[in-house]
Amino acid sequence: MEPLDLKEYICKLLRAHEVPFHTENEWIVPYGELPAIRSTWFQKETSGVFEVEVLLDGGRIINECFSGFGIGKEGILNGLENFCVNSFHVFLSAFWKKHNPEQVEIENWPINGINYKAYIGNLGTRATEGVEASIPDGFFEAIEKSIKEESLESEVSWFRFFFGSVSGEFTLEALKENEVWEKGISMLGAQSWEKPEGYYSVRNFIVLRKA
Repeated sequence: MEPLDLKEYICKLLRAHEVPFHTENEWIVPYGELPAIRSTWFQKETSGVFEVEVLLDGGRIINECFSGFGIGKEGILNGLENFCVNSFHVFLSAFWKKHNPEQVEIENWPINGINYKAYIGNLGTRATEGVEASIPDGFFEAIEKSIKEESLESEVSWFRFFFGSVSGEFTLEALKENEVWEKGISMLGAQSWEKPEGYYSVRNFIVLRKA
């Protein structure tokens, strides 16, 4: 099945948050300047991937992917919800002048002598019915510590963390600027995750901009 351009869904989200924009081909350009955003749906057998790309100055692209359970519109809307819970408000706050303190916390982080403004998304969770998504004590503190020990060079940096458990079988993912980040994966593996029957996941997304 051919991937689908999801421009209409992102346009509706931006309108709902009163962000002005125009479109250029597949890209949506808030405030008439970069960063721009586009999204695509890749359908699989019973689920799909809702992919979001944000184009920064200099041609760098933030890539975020979200699972959507279902076929066609059902899967797209599920993936869209996943995007909204996890990363959309971080993008709004970091790039498009719309900050919701219930969705995103902004902190000043000194890293290697340089001050960064950190846009910290909520811990997004998903779980099957009857399963509680467990978040270990000190989990966010471990995220913050691992990032602050990194060497950052760009005006904009971003990190994404994902933990999933299927009846005690773990999936650990950590990305630094779209690339697999082994240090982050080790940090996730060192946490005290519970192992209930069924599925649950915890996800976090952070954007840092030089202050």
